[in-house]
Amino acid sequence: MSRQGLKSPQESAPEIKSPVESFRVPSKEELRELREIPSDPQAEQEIINSIEEIYFRNDSFDAVNYELEKLPTVLNLQDLEEYRDKLKQQQAADLWE
Repeated sequence: MSRQGLKSPQESAPEIKSPVESFRVPSKEELRELREIPSDPQAEQEIINSIEEIYFRNDSFDAVNYELEKLPTVLNLQDLEEYRDKLKQQQAADLWE
């Protein structure tokens, strides 16, 4: 039997990304794109209001560590993606309008 048409497991398996990769900080270009999307001022204000006060307390605040400590012991990918999207919206909101 010929092995010509067979692929190794590494070649045939889809690339699986770690959930941690989803927590990367958006690039300046990605943030700019998010800001360029026309938004409802009231909706944007609600996003800004949803940001926890702890983020504004001092400059030495470690947001990454804070968010990692809040994670549950059992992770759910869909919940993580939804929370990541919420954080991206908050980060992209124009706080200084």
